[in-house]
Amino acid sequence: MLCSLEYARDEVFVTASSRPLRPMTRPMTGGARRRRRRRLVLSSLVLTFVLVFGWIGAMVGLQMLSSQNEPSFRSDVRHIFEQFSAGQAAAVYVGASPELHRRIQREHFLAFADDVMRIYGAFQEILSIRVDRRTTSPHGAMVRVRTSIAFTNGRANCSLSFHHVGEDVWLLAAVSLALPTEIGPPELLPQGAIDISDELRAQIEEMFGQIRARRAEDVYDAASSMFHAAIELPAFRELLRTQERILGRFRKIREFVHATQNYGRRRASAEVIVVYSKTETRVRLAFIHEQGQWKLSTFNVAMPRPPIPARTAGR
Repeated sequence: MLCSLEYARDEVFVTASSRPLRPMTRPMTGGARRRRRRRLVLSSLVLTFVLVFGWIGAMVGLQMLSSQNEPSFRSDVRHIFEQFSAGQAAAVYVGASPELHRRIQREHFLAFADDVMRIYGAFQEILSIRVDRRTTSPHGAMVRVRTSIAFTNGRANCSLSFHHVGEDVWLLAAVSLALPTEIGPPELLPQGAIDISDELRAQIEEMFGQIRARRAEDVYDAASSMFHAAIELPAFRELLRTQERILGRFRKIREFVHATQNYGRRRASAEVIVVYSKTETRVRLAFIHEQGQWKLSTFNVAMPRPPIPARTAGR
């Protein structure tokens, strides 16, 4: 026995019936199904667009907020090159990060600043600047800044790195400049600055003669302070002994493959093919002009790879 409720105006009637109640909903026709499907598709598309554009807007907002909080480094870059122009590169070095002090010595940094001012001229203005990359190291956060700078002799692209040492404190960690894209009269650049000098060529030959005579002390004493900081005399003597055991005794320099000097004529590099008694290999050398003479700063010998052992039978 089933009961049903019936409403009529303000009265309610309860009717008892032995028949089951019929469903109140009517079966959906084909058109109704299509309309319902279209409504579901449209609502899904609207929801998808709302989520996607909402996520994009949130990311853009976060980037804009972070860009407002991070320094632009424009004033730092301007201050550095204004001090270069005023001949106060020593003050830049003193106020730089310990990272820069570990990478380059004071006299070499001052020579770099002199080269910049002599070749590029005085600083005028910053044309563009942008933060290129952020990295994190055990020593703290590092930021690389790329900028285009106008000098009196032209325009140059510059890359600077800053080291985060405290709250809102960024110190210079590295600086480099590309060759100016616009340069003044040709006489501003010294003629023949790219060719290695006969003096340096003779010094390289004399150095290898000392190596053949096993006079490591003479080679070491004539090297630069940068070379002395990188390796001590006993280690350098042992290095030459190892090279002689593997390569054999020095015989001759067969060819100067590559040799250059910088525009300030304070640094030079050379790559030579050296013939030893057992083989021949390439040697890369770098020199610094100190106290009126060229002094070795880098000595890199390309060692041959050891032979691959033959596979034994049965493997």
